[in-house]
Amino acid sequence: MSLPRKFQNKIKSSRGQILIVFLLILVLGTAVVLSVASRTVSDVRITTTSDESNRAYFAAEAGIEEALKQLQSDISPTTPVSLDFEEINTDATVTIADTATATRFVYPDEMEKDDVAQVVLLTDFSNIDSAAWGGSNLTFYWNHTGTPAIEISVIYATKVGASWVIQQGDISKIAFDTNGARAAINGFCSNITTGAWTFGGKQFTRSASVNVYQGAGNENCNGLDLANAATTKPLFARVKMLYNSSPLAVQSNVGNLPAQGHEVESSGQTVSGVTRKLQAIRLYPALPGLYDYVLFNAGSKLEK
Repeated sequence: MSLPRKFQNKIKSSRGQILIVFLLILVLGTAVVLSVASRTVSDVRITTTSDESNRAYFAAEAGIEEALKQLQSDISPTTPVSLDFEEINTDATVTIADTATATRFVYPDEMEKDDVAQVVLLTDFSNIDSAAWGGSNLTFYWNHTGTPAIEISVIYATKVGASWVIQQGDISKIAFDTNGARAAINGFCSNITTGAWTFGGKQFTRSASVNVYQGAGNENCNGLDLANAATTKPLFARVKMLYNSSPLAVQSNVGNLPAQGHEVESSGQTVSGVTRKLQAIRLYPALPGLYDYVLFNAGSKLEK
């Protein structure tokens, strides 16, 4: 027995609607599955990249440590240095170079109260007869905030016969105080220039120019008491920050200052090519602050 025609038409119509609903459900389901899959793949990729980035970073950090260890024992290590970390499928390449020579040196860290910064004025300390800084004036920059004072000590070598030697007392000092009232009490120089300078991303508001070769016996607030370049040779300019902290910059009036240390660059890379780079600056080791106030005699006794 066949169904009436109107019921047959309704069934055919329902079949078409079911197909459309089924297709809509299929499309929506596929979209949801693809969205979840895409998010999962993205999360896995991010996790993998983050993990590899961390491994590359740690390899680069290990390279920096290796370079600093080499500099501790050898002032002129052989580079580049390659490190292979097989256990984490990562390697590092390290290069060590002298810091750039320039007319101005900006101390990389903020100088705290009583910190001592040492500016190198000789190109080769294994041979004092070698070329040295060729200027006569150094300008020192610092900040007025907190009214710090600076004490400048220049250690020098003296020509004795045909040789350069460092003798007892081969150090000359000058000090500047941004606080005029305090300078009248402590005897520091107050002939300071006020301005606004930006060097190496640091702000400076005070400066003082020092004539290194002022002439023996003529020490004053414009210069030190070194003799001329034929008989004295400055080796270091040591700056001590007093009363407060401040950034520091030193500028030569003529020619570049020698390299002040080493710049280390380490690049860590994973097998998939994820790379991280780190840089560090290691200044030449500085003599302790006590050095400026200790005299050595012929015996083993230290006198302060």
